[in-house]
Amino acid sequence: MENEELQALAVSVYNTMIEQFEEQNLHFEKHDDDLYVALTVRGDDLPMDCTLAVRAEKQLVQFFSTLPFKVPADKMVDMALSVCHVNNMLIDGCFDLDPTEGWLRFRMTAAYHDSILGKEIFNRMLWLSTAIIDEYNDKFLMVCKGFVDFEQFVKSTAEEN
Repeated sequence: MENEELQALAVSVYNTMIEQFEEQNLHFEKHDDDLYVALTVRGDDLPMDCTLAVRAEKQLVQFFSTLPFKVPADKMVDMALSVCHVNNMLIDGCFDLDPTEGWLRFRMTAAYHDSILGKEIFNRMLWLSTAIIDEYNDKFLMVCKGFVDFEQFVKSTAEEN
């Protein structure tokens, strides 16, 4: 597919996402030139800054949300193990940990190569992702603060699942 075709298809996907979020009366910032929206969702514990972006060259829609805290170097091993533990339980999406910068984010993708995405996929990406983040962000913060170690983290997640 040519670059212009990829861009036109991406704009169509982006417009479908905008339509869906407007129908849901969500408050979001549109970034038409870069084909992404940004919004904040309130969870039980921490606010979640979310971005949904259409990537023309890869024919993907990506959701991502960086958690509002940094992982200190002395908690990186426990956090890495905790992230691996959670990712192993997830069916869709994953947490990414940057060991050099200390950021932790959640990411989910949907491909539209040779397909058409319906409006509902954007709701699913947003609400499923924020539910997963809301489930674990406070537990990850407890690891960062040193209130729990990896073994305690595993026990706390096993009690809920």
